[in-house]
Amino acid sequence: MKRLILFMTVVLGLSVAPMAHAANNTSVMTAKNAKTYIYNAKGVKVGTLNVGVSYWYDKKTSLKIGKKKYTVYLISKRYKQLKNKTLYVKANSVNIAKVPKKTKVTMKVPKGYTLNEVFLAELLSKPTDAFLKANMDGMKQNTFSSSIDYENAKDLTTKVDLNKLSTKNREVLAKFALKVLNQFRKQLKLPAWKYSKGTQKLALDVAKQYQTDKATIQDQQHNVSGIVKAAKKNGLIISDNSIEDLAGFALPKKTHVVSMNVAKKLVYFGLKQMLFGYKSNGEDAKSISNKDNYTEWYHAGDLLNKRGGKSDGQWNYFGFSISHVGNIYSMHFINVPTVLVKDKTVNKGFKP
Repeated sequence: MKRLILFMTVVLGLSVAPMAHAANNTSVMTAKNAKTYIYNAKGVKVGTLNVGVSYWYDKKTSLKIGKKKYTVYLISKRYKQLKNKTLYVKANSVNIAKVPKKTKVTMKVPKGYTLNEVFLAELLSKPTDAFLKANMDGMKQNTFSSSIDYENAKDLTTKVDLNKLSTKNREVLAKFALKVLNQFRKQLKLPAWKYSKGTQKLALDVAKQYQTDKATIQDQQHNVSGIVKAAKKNGLIISDNSIEDLAGFALPKKTHVVSMNVAKKLVYFGLKQMLFGYKSNGEDAKSISNKDNYTEWYHAGDLLNKRGGKSDGQWNYFGFSISHVGNIYSMHFINVPTVLVKDKTVNKGFKP
């Protein structure tokens, strides 16, 4: 049985949502840990901006707020939701945004991270001090999800509706997740997992069953009955969960359309959490350095075929999808071991 720990990446949302764009020298970045207020032309506070996000501005000027004059930025009127409103943000509450750059997305195995240590940490429910340090290093070194960088320039403008993933976007995210995971596996001298249409269909059916049953990662358990139903529909006869690893995140209401860059970062962070046994939402130095945030390696054992069973050292077929109930999103990393595909008592028509 595959176990689950609640992996929630909470994306904070506020009154004015950012457009998908690359930061430039006419962009400002809001703080990640404090509210950034916006003011109208009369200097009256009228709302807040999203945290840790870059915004275009049209000009730098001054504005009387209360009894003082402040240097302010005029938020760009390119944002449709402003409807020609004139809104300002104090210059001392934001920073000039850093310029994102194209990057090669990697997931590096940190020194001291071994398959045997993964197995022992799972078996004993306690990592050695050396292995715990390796996982902390892994969280620190693999930074794509916390950076402003992008894999492809088109990812900044490609829209992804997380409430209704298109077939193409689902496939793009599946292959992205697999590429990142296989990089990690290769460094540990493991054979690559393989994307397959049959497993991708299975992932979609699992996601649909979650939504039908109104099940989410917030339940802190797999929807086993739903997984069994979806597997049977695809020709796999199982009685428990032997095919799903689950991660997830929450979004503010009505912010389900994101850029492909954001979607990839959510997938990347989910994988990172599972590989390094990390339970926290935050990627700040304090959270990553907190030993209590490293709690389980069941997912790592699964993703690396190191569970002390017949599939150890083998490879799996892979598919991916996302389900949602309200603003809670569950990411279904579906993987079917080759030993199940070959088992005639289990495989009653499943075609990878």
